[in-house]
Amino acid sequence: MNNDLKQNDIIVKKSKVAKIAEEEINSEKNIPIGFFPVKFCTKDIFGPSILHFRNYSLAELLEIASTSDDNKAYTVVKTLKNMCFENYDCTKLSVENIKEIMLTLYLNFWGTKLISRPYYKDDTLENLDNKDNVAYVDIPIKDIHIIDIPDNFKSHFTIILGKEKVKFCLPVIEHSFIAEKFVKNFYVEDEQKFREIKTKLQFIEKLELDNKFEEASKVSINSSEKEDYDNFVKNRELLYLKVMQSELIESINDKPIDTLEEKLKAFDNGLVSIDFWTAYNETIENNKFGVDDSYTFKVDGKQITRRFSFRLVDLLPAVDKGRTPKYTVQFDD
Repeated sequence: MNNDLKQNDIIVKKSKVAKIAEEEINSEKNIPIGFFPVKFCTKDIFGPSILHFRNYSLAELLEIASTSDDNKAYTVVKTLKNMCFENYDCTKLSVENIKEIMLTLYLNFWGTKLISRPYYKDDTLENLDNKDNVAYVDIPIKDIHIIDIPDNFKSHFTIILGKEKVKFCLPVIEHSFIAEKFVKNFYVEDEQKFREIKTKLQFIEKLELDNKFEEASKVSINSSEKEDYDNFVKNRELLYLKVMQSELIESINDKPIDTLEEKLKAFDNGLVSIDFWTAYNETIENNKFGVDDSYTFKVDGKQITRRFSFRLVDLLPAVDKGRTPKYTVQFDD
């Protein structure tokens, strides 16, 4: 027993645990069978600390599967709202909360492991994506580490530098959807202009991943057009990041910055200096939470640690080999 533990500390701890126990029991009342609780690592800073979700329906899985890659994450989050007993707007949650929901659904309805997740055998090579350098590992969901948010951390916080102060918010998944929509509309003509070369480059990349370098070399690419496309991709990514950062600004010197237009103007005009963004990034780094993307496993007796993306699309269920339950078929006369 810890001799340094004081009576007051015990009383405070009991009070906190009692409150949590009551909240959990109350949250379970009137929940239909088939809904599973997800207790968030962020506690209640993005909304309820616990929400309940049912399994995907076949129609929902088909809708997600038929959605283009650009819109898949949005479709997933929209579907999760329909699957939520409390009908909570899941776009208001952190992306880490969405991962927690999807991991819980996977574990309770689809299997105990994420099957055949790719990793690099040698993560120091120049050509990491070489087919021979990619191996696969099954990851037990119970071994995925989830980091709780620090008790004193909030979704909105103010950074003060000298006489200046800026109020920020933590990103929620809705921010990324807004940024994607903004960038898509901003570059709609350029997307059409570069469609052909984009398709060619994707085809070349696929051939090279399959070590079909001779076939890849036969696909003709105009070097000037490729340079223009590369610049477009770079500018598009930079704009996305700028919009994402702008959305995090809540107020400057107590003056509210409400609309996306106002936030972008504040960003473009340098009203939030680089020092503030450095402080913001350090604050986030020092208060990490969510799904830990590092996973340690053994291959041929050797311990390996690799980082896995755990993107939303990686956590979707699939009918993998060996997961179908045993069954018999009876043909009636």
